[in-house]
Amino acid sequence: MSTNPWFQLATLGLYSYDIAEEDNMITLNDTQINKEYTIVKINAEDNIKYRLYDLGIYRGAKIKRLRSSPLGDPVSYLVKDTVFAIRNEDAKKIEVKPNE
Repeated sequence: MSTNPWFQLATLGLYSYDIAEEDNMITLNDTQINKEYTIVKINAEDNIKYRLYDLGIYRGAKIKRLRSSPLGDPVSYLVKDTVFAIRNEDAKKIEVKPNE
């Protein structure tokens, strides 16, 4: 078992509660700037998932796109009070839904 605390919490079910999947789900790379979204599903390989958990990205977390780099990749996002950049290749594996 991994010693990563986010992974341990996620595997215990503390961060994998049911979120109703809706028709308006999009991938993270298709989000709009300064609009808040809720993470619904992460379709990445385990090593990428664990790194995303370390950054606070898990089902149910709120995420906001802040800005793109000059060439469009990577893109910076805000989760809680942390700003970080994710490559578009990885952002395509994260499904989100807009907050109302």
